[in-house]
Amino acid sequence: MKSCVIGIDNGVSGSICIIHNYGKVFYTPTPSFNQLSYQKEAKFFTRVDTERLEKWFIENIKDSDVIRCLIERPFVNPKMFNSTLSAIRAYEATIIILERLKIPYENIDSKEWQIALLPHGILGVKSKDKKERKENKKKLKQAADNIAKRLFPGFKFLESGGDGFLIAEHARRNYMVFQ
Repeated sequence: MKSCVIGIDNGVSGSICIIHNYGKVFYTPTPSFNQLSYQKEAKFFTRVDTERLEKWFIENIKDSDVIRCLIERPFVNPKMFNSTLSAIRAYEATIIILERLKIPYENIDSKEWQIALLPHGILGVKSKDKKERKENKKKLKQAADNIAKRLFPGFKFLESGGDGFLIAEHARRNYMVFQ
């Protein structure tokens, strides 16, 4: 039986990783493109390229009988409206593709896979100090990328980083069917 797990770091700057039970690994930054905004001002915003993403999924999950997909819950913060809107648009586009391809998925909070895979001290503390929060976030990103590079040597990590790999690895450790 061929099975695979999928880890999706949600967002237009996120990444997706597929791990098959026979050892094959596929990775892509979330395919995206810029589009002229529908606001009064001439601005651009980034959207998920659903056609490219759907083709990528079809190509890389073919022949898999059992699929388990974890998608990171979208970032939602009313104080950061544009980032929230982008995350929710990306999430909606991605789950439409998953549903069209009949890929079962579950939401996962970032803390769940981070606690399982990152060193305990690196998760940082919630701080009221903006500078400290920014520094903690940077350390968290560096730790995730370093661990992903160790677990998946040979892959070139782009700006999207290693979160998609680590979400897939978390799914592999908890849900992979080996036969």
